[in-house]
Amino acid sequence: MRDEWILRAVEAPLREVRQRDGRLERGMRVRYFEQTDTLLIELRDVPVAETRDLDENAVIDVVADGAVCAITVEHASRRAGFPEFSFERVAA
Repeated sequence: MRDEWILRAVEAPLREVRQRDGRLERGMRVRYFEQTDTLLIELRDVPVAETRDLDENAVIDVVADGAVCAITVEHASRRAGFPEFSFERVAA
């Protein structure tokens, strides 16, 4: 995953929720489908203009201007170490 993809998710997140303490929670959606061993990372909830093959087991969805909005990885347990996954939010 490239840093610019993560930056796009932060700049145009799938959701924004104001927490009780006033902080703004932004997020992308990461889903793992165990039956098919597929990892789906949705960076933005926008209409897809094109799906591009990265290789035989990975595709990216892009919007009209070429920005990545989703990444799909087949055979995720072998290729991406999923479902052994951790996430850390670091304050700016």
